[in-house]
Amino acid sequence: MELGSVWHRRLQGEEEARAQTLVDAEAPVPRFEVAIAGTLIERGWRVELKGRMDQAVPRPDGGWLLREIKTVSHPLPLPEERLRAMYPGYFAQLGAYLALCRCCGEAEYCAAAAELLFVDIADGARQVLAAGEGAEQEFRAQVRMLVDFCESRRSSRARILTADIAPPFDQVRSGQEGVEEQLNLAGLGGGVLLFEAPTGFGKTAYALHYALTRMKSGLVRQAVYLTGKSSGQLQVLLEMERRWGTVLRAQQMRSKAEHAISSAMHTCGTASCRTGIEEQWRRACIDPAALAADGPLPLELARRMGMETGVCPFEITRSVLPFSDLWIGDLNYVFHPRARSVFMEQPGFDHAQAILVIDEAHNLPSRVADAWSARLEARQLEDLQVELSFAHTPRRLSRALDSLHRFVARLHRSERCEETLRYEVQDLLREYADALQGEPFDADVLRPGAAEALWALADALGPLENEALELLIHCPERGVLCITCIDASREIAANLALFGQVLMMSATLRPLEHFRAACGLKEGEGAFLRGVAPWRGMAYEVAADSRADTRFAARGRSLGLTAQTIADICAAPGRSGPVLAMFPSYRYAEDVADALLGAEAFLNVSVQPKGLDLAGQRDFVENSLERCDVLMLVLGGSFTEGIDSLGGRVSHAIVVSPALPEVDAVQKARVENAVGLRSRAFHDVYMVPGMRKVAQALGRLVRAPGHSAKVLLHCNRFSQADYAGLLDEDLRPQLVIDSRRELLDWLGA
Repeated sequence: MELGSVWHRRLQGEEEARAQTLVDAEAPVPRFEVAIAGTLIERGWRVELKGRMDQAVPRPDGGWLLREIKTVSHPLPLPEERLRAMYPGYFAQLGAYLALCRCCGEAEYCAAAAELLFVDIADGARQVLAAGEGAEQEFRAQVRMLVDFCESRRSSRARILTADIAPPFDQVRSGQEGVEEQLNLAGLGGGVLLFEAPTGFGKTAYALHYALTRMKSGLVRQAVYLTGKSSGQLQVLLEMERRWGTVLRAQQMRSKAEHAISSAMHTCGTASCRTGIEEQWRRACIDPAALAADGPLPLELARRMGMETGVCPFEITRSVLPFSDLWIGDLNYVFHPRARSVFMEQPGFDHAQAILVIDEAHNLPSRVADAWSARLEARQLEDLQVELSFAHTPRRLSRALDSLHRFVARLHRSERCEETLRYEVQDLLREYADALQGEPFDADVLRPGAAEALWALADALGPLENEALELLIHCPERGVLCITCIDASREIAANLALFGQVLMMSATLRPLEHFRAACGLKEGEGAFLRGVAPWRGMAYEVAADSRADTRFAARGRSLGLTAQTIADICAAPGRSGPVLAMFPSYRYAEDVADALLGAEAFLNVSVQPKGLDLAGQRDFVENSLERCDVLMLVLGGSFTEGIDSLGGRVSHAIVVSPALPEVDAVQKARVENAVGLRSRAFHDVYMVPGMRKVAQALGRLVRAPGHSAKVLLHCNRFSQADYAGLLDEDLRPQLVIDSRRELLDWLGA
């Protein structure tokens, strides 16, 4: 910025010196920092604009030349079309100045021409480009788009104010009585509201109704609904359509990976996603306001439009958001340092006038910590160097990447690196990020995904420069550097404080003091409302199996016992559906599956696969429910927390181990960072998240009156009060089993 100011002053001095050489003393002199303002009337809206032009220079043939000076940090000259693609906003700015001069009474400048003067701050090289034909027309198009947006928001506001908000349910179930009133009463003071209710209670419907009533009363203007599970996002859309389909304009924002296409017109992950966007939109003639008026834009339609027009499908969906009242998406769109701009920087969005709803809020602390973590591998850095060698990379960027690669490559394994290493890697990443942003290179020759990888590498600087985070810098192996966030509570609290109101809900918010601390909330902050489902009390029959020791060091000795126990449950009389067996890891599930198949070859065992999308997960579960005897899932994953089709279809389940996190450098650092006695730190860092995974998984088995489940908690730790006490009352063991005979009796065999 300082160098830019220096060049502005230098060029101003040059124009002043040139003016002094003119013979005609009455000739107009150059003008600098020329204020300009005006009001345009468009379809009844007043659009007020004001700006400050760098220079107004008299032309030899009469009239004026309006000039904007733009300093850049890359060599000049560049092809004209490349500069126009790189800096479309600069040319739009010229168009705005020209239009204001012509329509707002600036008679002196009515016949003015305009140009951009680019200056390389390194060596002073200059390049001049005229505004070009159509600059003013583009400005007028922008004004019309702005008015479309304002008109859309006005009509949406009027629609909500006059809407008749239907209750969440026509008939309430036992336990739902008075929930609406309690939510409204608890939320009177604004701030954070914590809502805990079991899976299947109807939290989504109540949250949407609560947000709608706040919007109708004028307390907030928009609603943002976040959940980490795609199935949960789809459920929100279904609830909206079921009860309030015409009241709000809703839009789900899926991930970039789900939007990705590869076609002759556009391939996601290439340079075309970052350059030439303005021209792509002009050719496509896409009307975001019209798309929003037709209801939520389906993912497949956005992808098809991208293939036909060349516009990135993700950008098509994102363009609909300003014209929507309810945004539905992943936690990343508010809490991830790079992805948060998708929601938080939308035109017209005022977070202080919005309500934020966070579903499955128990996952928020870990998700935000993951978002503010990074991993640098020497092998990947070397691959990026090879990629850049084909892209005519500027020397500064090549040097920065090479320095970073050599630094990471020489690192040895360490559970905690010295503090000085943090500052070294921070300096290297800052130099790389600056070079990446300021040095142009030919990204078109890179393989798909390489450009995104280059920018993702720059994101590793974010955690190091965020003082609100507690970090662990460690090397799990040679040539690998991990920047791991072990506590993001202050970062979470800062983001929550931006919103006018926050509703956080889950089936497993308790223990409350632990959840509040993990989210940076003060003790007692956030009104707490708990919904109960009396019909669940008789739905679960739970026993703890004390015969097994499933701790990591001992579980190998219990594989046979675990396999035999699953076989016994399979033989239980009255069983319906497969036996659902849940494990803390893939490896553990596969080991037990091998032992089970070896001893009981007649059983059809299905183990949760990795890497499936939502549709693949559903297909796998449906096929397993119909065909297999044992369905093995991993606790804490998308299957056990995101699949809602198990309720009423599985009568018997076994949970193998409390699913405590693996003891590693990260967990050790969290224990050391925890406040209080070490025994309490173990409780918070290991026991609470482990048992929360168990509770979340079991909650999927009983989702409505009439569902029931017989559950065996297979580990001697489940019989201990410290562990059992972390489960909801309905899920705590009613019996401790000490022998196979007792197990068979409990099963009714």
